[in-house]
Amino acid sequence: MNHPSMLYRILSGLLVLIILAGCQELKEELEQDTPEQLSPVNPLDPQYSTDPPDPGEIADMNVSGPALILYRPKSTLKEDYIFPVYVLAKDMSRIVGVSAKIQFSYEINVLSISKDSTNFAKGADGMAFYTPPLAEVNHEKAFSLSATRLGGSDEQGFSGHCVLATIIARAPYVASGSFSFKEGESCQLRNVKNDTLQPDNLVNLNIDIDIE
Repeated sequence: MNHPSMLYRILSGLLVLIILAGCQELKEELEQDTPEQLSPVNPLDPQYSTDPPDPGEIADMNVSGPALILYRPKSTLKEDYIFPVYVLAKDMSRIVGVSAKIQFSYEINVLSISKDSTNFAKGADGMAFYTPPLAEVNHEKAFSLSATRLGGSDEQGFSGHCVLATIIARAPYVASGSFSFKEGESCQLRNVKNDTLQPDNLVNLNIDIDIE
């Protein structure tokens, strides 16, 4: 009888059982710490995020277009919370390009600016999207945004209502803050004829913070 070989098999089996028990214990600890059990002090988890408005919701907003809108879904916003702000376009007609300059309060910190959730590129081959580096954005407390439709079989441009960009920001330790468009020629639309147009309305956003 090969005793060393049997002893090796017994020890190997015990080691496997120990590893499996450890994995089960770790799994149970992780399940206890899922976001459903955590206090949402700094809600990075998707369960605390909100969906962007769809075209129907944008169409129902009480502002005449063409308009650019800074929008945040209504919800309780506490200090240090992370929250989305959506840059919306309403009542567009055959538009291929949008540019805007957006300012925000000194106490607010912008974490990201992206074309996530946009449908401005619908019918095109894609979209060129530009904003400055975040370090510059937060230093200046302002940034320029540019979105341009690229190619595609649809040469009619974009008509309707859409999300242009998603801004993720951190709420300040003060009672209020704001995001606003810079007036004048800083906000422009470009149509399929390459004409430059001004939006009829610019809608800014005031933010109220629940200080605890």
